[in-house]
Amino acid sequence: MYKLYTQNENFFSEPNDKNSYWAGFIAADGGIEKTSNRLRIGLSIKDRELLEVFAQQVEFTGPITDYTSSFNKNTKKRYPHTKLNITSKQWKNDLNT
Repeated sequence: MYKLYTQNENFFSEPNDKNSYWAGFIAADGGIEKTSNRLRIGLSIKDRELLEVFAQQVEFTGPITDYTSSFNKNTKKRYPHTKLNITSKQWKNDLNT
């Protein structure tokens, strides 16, 4: 079943302090897939609040997903993470990726 979520498509249209901060955040902790126009941000679960603030500010109506990482061979542990996926061709164009 396909779910449609929305966001403020014009959030990154005109640079300002707020969207410039988030553009830098995306550059550091995420990215946009060129072929699917999907913005992905993944963080440690302890930083979930950052994704919640971002989602609120861009008016995203979809979920933030919590998950456990794959088994790390070096540490022999799994770690809790959180992620956000938003598809937007407009954002891809505005962020020049």
